[in-house]
Amino acid sequence: MAEKHSVLSLESAEAKRENKQQEEELQRKNKEVMQQHAVRKKVIDKKTEEENEYQRMCIDTKDSKHKEMIEQQQFQRQTELRNSRRKLEQQQKKASKTKVVLDTNLEKWKDDIVKHRTVVQEQAVVKAEKVVQEKAQKAQELRIVKEKTHKERIARVAEDAEALARYTEQKIKHKDQKVEGVIAKKQQEIDKSRAVAQNSAKLREQIRNQYTKSFDCMAKKAELESKLGAGPSLGTKNYSHVIIS
Repeated sequence: MAEKHSVLSLESAEAKRENKQQEEELQRKNKEVMQQHAVRKKVIDKKTEEENEYQRMCIDTKDSKHKEMIEQQQFQRQTELRNSRRKLEQQQKKASKTKVVLDTNLEKWKDDIVKHRTVVQEQAVVKAEKVVQEKAQKAQELRIVKEKTHKERIARVAEDAEALARYTEQKIKHKDQKVEGVIAKKQQEIDKSRAVAQNSAKLREQIRNQYTKSFDCMAKKAELESKLGAGPSLGTKNYSHVIIS
């Protein structure tokens, strides 16, 4: 809108300047015509005064011949005066016609200026509207490009985030698998150690039971033999030192 107002202001100022120049030119021409008329009128008035003076001089002259000559000269001067006046009137009429033509041309020129200014203003409005539309279109295109770029960036960020999530998930899964493997291995070792311990306990229990039964049998046998008085005498203390752990 500022550009539109600036263009209209320049066109209005140019039209006013041209209008003023045209009016000044018309006034100058009218002034020259009036000055010419004034000069001619002054010359005619001077000639009339001279003629009147000359006539007064002739009246006082008694010579009829001279008077006749004066009358002829007077007639000639009057004829010249009438011709001059007629010429002046013609010039005045011509000047009036010229003034009418100039006034008509001036009015036409003013109308043309108004029409031209209207056309220029309309063209300026159209141009300004076109500029505004072009700027709006460029702004819209730029906004679309920015939105597209923003969406592409968001898509790339989402893809990167998804890839990072997959990588992190795979890494965590791999670590979990390693941990599960370690735990399974530890569990296997624990189970193996537990089985070994159980087998050892069973073996110790078997050995303990076996030695206990053997010890009881030998003790009973020794006791029986002692009672019967036959065979070597076996002390139970010899077997009391056997410890099964």
